[in-house]
Amino acid sequence: MRKVTVVVCVCIAALLICPPLFSQAANGRVTGVVKDQTGGSVAGAMVTVTDVARGLTRNLTSDESGSYLAPNLIPGTYTIRVTYAGFQAWERSNILLGVGGELAIDVVLIPGAQTQTVTITEEVPLVN
Repeated sequence: MRKVTVVVCVCIAALLICPPLFSQAANGRVTGVVKDQTGGSVAGAMVTVTDVARGLTRNLTSDESGSYLAPNLIPGTYTIRVTYAGFQAWERSNILLGVGGELAIDVVLIPGAQTQTVTITEEVPLVN
């Protein structure tokens, strides 16, 4: 009986220790801060994160410090677009997010009409 109790305790202890080993997620996330040209935070900016391959979009709003967070993104290629009244739209495409990756993409908005867009295009690196 004592041997069975020890085995059960060891098994329970092993199960309690194992979850941290499996906690690494395959999903990634994108974070950043939206600012104007003077370095001031832009609260309430609309941030759209688009998964290019799947056509899925996630709409976010920057908080009072201008920060935004898009967690649990499936690895792939993304486009980020930021708009705010009185500023030119800002867009960055070909953002490659890897497994478990975390990217910090900060945005600087330029005053102007929203019909104008500042586009930044990254080249996708070649795979060896």
